[in-house]
Amino acid sequence: MGPGRVAAPGHAAPDARVRPPQRPRRLPPRGRRRHRRRLTRPTPTPSHLLPHHDRRPENRDGGRAFRPDRTPPSTAEARPGDPTTRRRDTSRQQGDRKRQIPDPHCGRPSGYAPPVIEYTLSSHAARVVRDAALGAGVALSELAHLPGFEPETLANPLLRVPTASVVRTWELAVATGPPDVAIRAAESATLGRLHVWDYLFTSAGSFADGCRDAARYVSTMSDPVVEMTVVEDDRRLTVTYGIANYSPAAVTAIDEFAMAVMLKRARDARGPGVVPVHVALAHDAPKNHRHLIEAFGTRAIDFGARTNSMTFLDMDAERPRPTGPGDDELGLILRRYADNLLENARPAAGWHGRFRSVLAGSLGGEELSLEMVAHRMAMSPRTLQRRLSDLETTWRDEIESVRHEHAATLLRDTELPVQSIAGRLGYTDARALRRAFQRWTGQTPDAYRRTAVTGA
Repeated sequence: MGPGRVAAPGHAAPDARVRPPQRPRRLPPRGRRRHRRRLTRPTPTPSHLLPHHDRRPENRDGGRAFRPDRTPPSTAEARPGDPTTRRRDTSRQQGDRKRQIPDPHCGRPSGYAPPVIEYTLSSHAARVVRDAALGAGVALSELAHLPGFEPETLANPLLRVPTASVVRTWELAVATGPPDVAIRAAESATLGRLHVWDYLFTSAGSFADGCRDAARYVSTMSDPVVEMTVVEDDRRLTVTYGIANYSPAAVTAIDEFAMAVMLKRARDARGPGVVPVHVALAHDAPKNHRHLIEAFGTRAIDFGARTNSMTFLDMDAERPRPTGPGDDELGLILRRYADNLLENARPAAGWHGRFRSVLAGSLGGEELSLEMVAHRMAMSPRTLQRRLSDLETTWRDEIESVRHEHAATLLRDTELPVQSIAGRLGYTDARALRRAFQRWTGQTPDAYRRTAVTGA
């Protein structure tokens, strides 16, 4: 438009930059956006950022890895084409299926460890570690107060000892004993001292099957949070044992003990001349590891590995089973026993539960005193009083509570007369029990028994 020309009202000049109207962008509803974000697969955390006990050993050589199945049966079923499905020897798998016996314990997958026993070890393994610590010079008084180290706990295969107690024992043993204290502990673990796990390792028909059974049922011996795996690659078999976040002294001892025990069981199964071709340990290299070279029989030892591992050549070809072919029926019996052991295992009671058990066993005695109960628990009376005070209870309150609990149980579950129950609870006569029971429940023992029987 030349000079002197004026645009008509309501119309822009041709050279004016006017943006055309834009349509508003349509956004999906908030609920749909949230749903779309919820379906997005989260980015997995890199393995090197995970804590040690969450790491899983990798098979870098492309070999066939076996990991024990610890998931509930609904997610543990084999799926065709799934690369994560566990693989086993076909002939053995079919043989197990032919001899399948109904399991009264709800049919969980073999080797399943209930979460209730996590962070605990078997009493057999704890006893081996405790004896090794005592042999290294640790005073018995330093171990007597640890939860789970009571004689009755260590003698019961169904009771599990807290992992923290065993870790503390290793720390004391390393601080007091020689550098090879863990190797000496493994040497003392003769065949059978680790209960059924030993025989699962040594009784299988092939060395690979024995390692798989040992990996699947490693929770019968150790803490379920630590995994044992088996990797087969060509003519080599590698057994790995996970690591956890303990103190450096305890980690060093546990690593060396675990690897030495595995080698000892391999030699029990295939002869004393078994030597691994490679050993990897997760802890840092010590100043002198001559004791490890002598124990493992090889200088091919690496330190600072991502996980503990031991590699063998094809044992079935190099060293046939000295006692002849394995007994499949015996293996089935051992696996079923191990399943039942895991199903019925339970953590050992703490010191308060043990105190109440000792107190209940002392009620009917001639003399019931705090000094006597403290002596049975291997502690001083003042220590017992202090621990009861920490729980905001007293000696007298505990006596009343235990008597009330046992009186109610005997009245409900037995037909003993009130006079006999009074004697078992340490009362002089039935009248004293009636007064106490009236104070506890607001009714007499006879009325409580009738209510418990009839439900009225």
